[in-house]
Amino acid sequence: MGVQFEQPSNLPTMIKNFCLQFTKIYCAFLVVIIISIGQMALMEMQIKDPLQRPHQIKYTDYTDILNYPTQEYNITTEDGYIINIIRIQAKNTTIQEHGKPPVLMYFGLNCAIEVFSMNNEEQSPTFFVANQGYDVWMIANRGTLYSSGHVNLTQNDPEYWQFSWQEMAEYDFRSAFDFIYEKVGRKKISTIGFSQGTTILLAALADYPNYQQKITQMILMGPTANIINQNSPAFTLGINIGGAPLLKKLGINKLVDEYKLLYYGTKYLSTFAHFVLSQITDSDVTVLNQERFQYFMATYPGGTSVQVYDHWQQLASETDQFRKYDYRNVTKNIIKYGSEVPPTYNLQNIKVPTHLFVGRYDRLGSPEDAQILYESLKLSSVNATMQLYDGGHLYFAIGRETPFLQKLQQMLIDQHKADD
Repeated sequence: MGVQFEQPSNLPTMIKNFCLQFTKIYCAFLVVIIISIGQMALMEMQIKDPLQRPHQIKYTDYTDILNYPTQEYNITTEDGYIINIIRIQAKNTTIQEHGKPPVLMYFGLNCAIEVFSMNNEEQSPTFFVANQGYDVWMIANRGTLYSSGHVNLTQNDPEYWQFSWQEMAEYDFRSAFDFIYEKVGRKKISTIGFSQGTTILLAALADYPNYQQKITQMILMGPTANIINQNSPAFTLGINIGGAPLLKKLGINKLVDEYKLLYYGTKYLSTFAHFVLSQITDSDVTVLNQERFQYFMATYPGGTSVQVYDHWQQLASETDQFRKYDYRNVTKNIIKYGSEVPPTYNLQNIKVPTHLFVGRYDRLGSPEDAQILYESLKLSSVNATMQLYDGGHLYFAIGRETPFLQKLQQMLIDQHKADD
């Protein structure tokens, strides 16, 4: 006869007591969180210096305080999106309409236009390039705070969010570039991309190679094209749980464009900041300027569509090719592309000098994937180079040390001399 165990007669009471204790702990935790957030908000209200409150002022107000001259424009794309463009030149000057070499900057996934201005002033790429005497232009991605308009739709309409970075390359880049090209007197333009901004530039020039006649070079920081070797735990988790496709099935089309928990967390809890960034973008966060975490998070995330993330998830898990968005519907793919499978971008169409700035600790734009991109570009580019730096993905935005800026400066000087 086997040993028999009697079920404790007080089991329901034990479960009840456990649930009661758990509820008490949970409620206490919530109270602590609420009090902490309240204290953080009160501390924020007591800050008088607007430069210490970057999440509460517009970018052009921020640059005005620092005495950088700016101009702001809104243009309309062929598909009806209203895109914001900001022009900035050297500190303590006024805008000079012609004469300065033009530089176009294009930023990353969920990044607001401030992303290259949130490090210390002398280490911020936007300010650095402007102070070297260049005419700097920045394009705000559709769906972000500054490019939230549309001629017919609002952000409450699901149709508004039916885009990925593919549409940014097809419509936003071309409309903005055409506008800027005319404003600078039809002079050749150097382009600088960061993260998804590199993707947009690559896709645009692969599909519309005629624009290369108007471009001196591409400098791609934290480049992302094929990302099959990405090693971001947070991004991988999103893939494994079917994140983007699941959200689309649930009718969720927009990703948050304001998340104060990230800002307050990075400002007041350094451990929180380290954990968040190490799980998403950078395997080594010690090379980042930790004093500037809060400023970066003040404007991040900047807003985007679920379809943008879906496109990235496809490139990370379903193909090792740099290709267009898969609608996961044969009929839709045929209507859009004339084929059941999305076409791959032909990088051999790119002929302009292209320079990759890669972080060895980059989780999203891994050195392995950057090497694949570099080898593809070498097949056709007049001049393709790849520089490896002791940093990660965000290193180019908020690095503690920024030696890449000197390399950037020399590349701009050399290329403009060659074009003169």
